[in-house]
Amino acid sequence: MPNLSQEKEQLIQDLYTQNLSLREIAQRADVSKSTVYNHTKLKERGFASHTEYKSYTVQKRGFASLTEYQNYLSKENKQKITHKLLSTLITTRLKELGKNQSWLAEELNLTRQMISYYIKGINLPRDYILTNLFSVLEVPYKTIDDLIK
Repeated sequence: MPNLSQEKEQLIQDLYTQNLSLREIAQRADVSKSTVYNHTKLKERGFASHTEYKSYTVQKRGFASLTEYQNYLSKENKQKITHKLLSTLITTRLKELGKNQSWLAEELNLTRQMISYYIKGINLPRDYILTNLFSVLEVPYKTIDDLIK
């Protein structure tokens, strides 16, 4: 877990006892939502760190390592129709526009690696990135559901 000052950690705990949402606690404490989660929910469940939790989850699901589990998830995602459709759309539109992954990454303010993950079907972009992606690629879609239809 990230090193937090005792004051910040106490603030998170105090806000958590007020039954605020993790998002609200994160905003008030000026930390990420995942930091709040790590210092509240994971501690309640008996984990000392997010790494410990991930190791537990990986073993519970029958994988020898986190890398093995991530490779499994990557292969699974590549088989999903939404991932395949988006991959095809991006590749096709880049060719039609005469552009490349680097151009798209720059337009979306993302890394080239992230664009590569979308093209390979490993990841789907978050909604706000997807909206920007469709706009930059000049396609009429607004959501992934529009693309599927």
